[in-house]
Amino acid sequence: MANKESVTENLLQTLSNINYVPLTRQVTSKPYYRRRQVSPKINNDNNNNSITSSFLDEISSINANFSANYSSLLNSFQSFQATSNETSSTLGSSSSSNSPLISVSAAPISIDNLTNILIDIVKPVIPPPRKAFDCLICYTKFYEDEGALACSAPPELETSNENAVKHLICVTCIRGYAHNSIFDGQVAHGGSGLKCVTGECENVLLLSDFEHYLADEDYIPLKTRLQEQCLLDAGLADLVTCPECSYKIIVEESLIFYTCNCGRIQCRNCPRIYDEQHQNKTCEQMAQLELQQASMRRIEPQMSEIMIRKCHRCNLNFVKSHGCNKMTCRCKATQCYLCRQPDIDYNHFCNCGSSARTHGACRVCGKSCRNNENVADLDRQAINRLRNRGNA
Repeated sequence: MANKESVTENLLQTLSNINYVPLTRQVTSKPYYRRRQVSPKINNDNNNNSITSSFLDEISSINANFSANYSSLLNSFQSFQATSNETSSTLGSSSSSNSPLISVSAAPISIDNLTNILIDIVKPVIPPPRKAFDCLICYTKFYEDEGALACSAPPELETSNENAVKHLICVTCIRGYAHNSIFDGQVAHGGSGLKCVTGECENVLLLSDFEHYLADEDYIPLKTRLQEQCLLDAGLADLVTCPECSYKIIVEESLIFYTCNCGRIQCRNCPRIYDEQHQNKTCEQMAQLELQQASMRRIEPQMSEIMIRKCHRCNLNFVKSHGCNKMTCRCKATQCYLCRQPDIDYNHFCNCGSSARTHGACRVCGKSCRNNENVADLDRQAINRLRNRGNA
């Protein structure tokens, strides 16, 4: 018969070699912790061998694919029991306990407690039941160990309710939700993450909880979006944004302009460049000037039509610099510079000498065009009427 120390060492070595790894993620038998309540204790009586074998057979049935380890454990345990019984009979009445004792690392272990030791060894390696959930976006069933994201209490809350209902979504849906939130939709207050997908829930989906699921092309712009929201919710009165590069900077309210990192000299109170023109005008005056300039740009094509004439035969544009009002084009076509009537001669004009410098119909001959009439005055009058209509 082997001595007690060698058998004990063999038993403990066999226990240390147990490495339960399930072949599937499903637990085909009921959880082991429920069995613990009905598992028999190992008592030091005549039925000791049968009870011990029954207990180890139960463990072996759970770990059927590792029967070699448990068979070795069974043999070692039976040898250990026989050695312990032999030791107990030698001690006789000197033993103060009905159960045999051994000394392992100076700590006595009774046979009755070995069941609990084995349970504590096997129990941690049995996987817990898998938790399933229905994604609130795609309404598909998933398991939490496959990846899931649950909403959490906002970080600004000092205390959170641990028992509050948490809504879960799958990994695929959180990626799509994050992508759409870059440009559309609202994000959580303070930029801590995204709002919960359920409208009535005040919790948030924290960026720190799902950032590892995102690719860089979504993570970087989403983080920028959340940073902007954080600055916006901070309510900084002296925070300004450059219209050129969108760079944000703190500018004292007493300053009327600032120089951005991109080199733009920006007005503090309006989106305009603070140039020489703006230095002499307020923001309101600049706005009025821009309206006038915009009105002028709208009527510029019509002003050009007033100033510029076009040949009715060859479509050549021309402006008279000097001379009379009977125009002869290079294509030999003629026309009046005043009323633009084509194919004229000098009989088209009023020749009543006293009215040569006046405008309008002649009281004598009734003609409205004069060969030496000042056309610039008529053009200025037409342009002024056009400007007045534009400002109205």
